[in-house]
Amino acid sequence: MQIISCMQKTFKKSIINLSIPDNSTSDLCRKIFQSMELVTFESKAYQELIRKIERIAEFVVKAEKPLSDEKREVWLDSMEVARLLNISTKTLQRLRREQLISYSMLKGRCLYRLSDIEQALNDRVMTCSPQTLDEFRKNYLLHAK
Repeated sequence: MQIISCMQKTFKKSIINLSIPDNSTSDLCRKIFQSMELVTFESKAYQELIRKIERIAEFVVKAEKPLSDEKREVWLDSMEVARLLNISTKTLQRLRREQLISYSMLKGRCLYRLSDIEQALNDRVMTCSPQTLDEFRKNYLLHAK
């Protein structure tokens, strides 16, 4: 804050006097003023520059925001997935080999996204209406005799 106010004072003085600040200004302010350059822009170019800076600022703010719980991805290792699905790790290995479940390797460990596991389950679960279930039972009983 001190440098900014120093620069503002220096800039105001220099515009009025059109000279280097007097001895009452600190050496730091004098050095800053001496290294300052006046740059002019056309209004259109300046507005375009401001828009670009604002877009960059929005991007940075978005990038800094932590992901919400819904968007945060949960990764599980093989033991957690096997426990979750109530299967053995060998069965999980077979599912990987047959490409029925997607996974990623990290330092020799298989990691699974929870969303991928949910998707794999939803793709392979058969849903039926009570009417379809009754027809299945009747057909099964007829063929079982």
